Amino acid sequence: MSALDDFAEWFSRLRPAVGSQVDVAAAIGVSERALRSWEKAKSAPEPRRARKIAEVLGQPPDDVLQRVMRASEVMAENRAEKLNQRREEKRAAAAEAARAWAEGMGSGQ
Repeated sequence: MSALDDFAEWFSRLRPAVGSQVDVAAAIGVSERALRSWEKAKSAPEPRRARKIAEVLGQPPDDVLQRVMRASEVMAENRAEKLNQRREEKRAAAAEAARAWAEGMGSGQ
């Protein structure tokens, strides 16, 4: 289980005892959409939100900060991986276009 999945499971387990998604999102100062994405492990809270999350959930701030930081690191790694993948796809497409152009030039077209 990744740190992002771990955060989502932990947050999803604690949040219902505090209130609805709407209420907890308002208390933390984020949109309901952001909160839902945390619970689905699609994103992680910004580290600056850790103290408020700790306060709202009644959890130790250091524990929450560690969880948020680990989840944020996974998000950053995922973003970097996607960017690298897109770069490789663009390089491959450019190389293919150059090859096709060179072949067209070689045949006298």
